Amino acid sequence: MKYDDYDTNFYIMCSCLLENFNDIAKIDWAKHVELNENGNINADIFKLDNNIFLATHNETINQHTLYRNINPIFCKNKLNEHMGINVSSMFTDLLPEQDKIIMKLNET
Repeated sequence: MKYDDYDTNFYIMCSCLLENFNDIAKIDWAKHVELNENGNINADIFKLDNNIFLATHNETINQHTLYRNINPIFCKNKLNEHMGINVSSMFTDLLPEQDKIIMKLNET
């Protein structure tokens, strides 16, 4: 507030963050994926502790879906289906548990 041109929204957001500081979750990693040819189709993947979350968005038909506590294989398949292309190679480092799950399934 020491400057003449200050943004009121900035101070409102700072106040909101301060009030809710203890409720903010630590996210291990997050990734936003969006198609270059169609920005209306996108997805957000994030990991909180040992849980993977996937939020898919299709703005064209106003559809938003959140998948909670999913395994890496479901995440990869749902993301490929939603985006309409194979994006698996982008997540090899982010979804390391996939190989362990496949090995357990094969053993079973």
